[in-house]
Amino acid sequence: MAGNDLRTMPDSVKEILTAKEVIAINQDSRGLQGYKVFDDGDHEVYNKPLLFKTGLSCSCSELILVYRFRH
Repeated sequence: MAGNDLRTMPDSVKEILTAKEVIAINQDSRGLQGYKVFDDGDHEVYNKPLLFKTGLSCSCSELILVYRFRH
């Protein structure tokens, strides 16, 4: 799900949303929802517990920074 108008989406945003790494985080097999750990009004940071499959399974977390553009 994208929170923007797909018809006017810049190529830079499309590249981010269709990046294999971003999709892998979204589709992680652990299936846990990310949650906000920080918000100062301009930046948001989310933590999402992930499951990595590299021979040995280990639980790790991913931090995602969101910057709010102000027009």
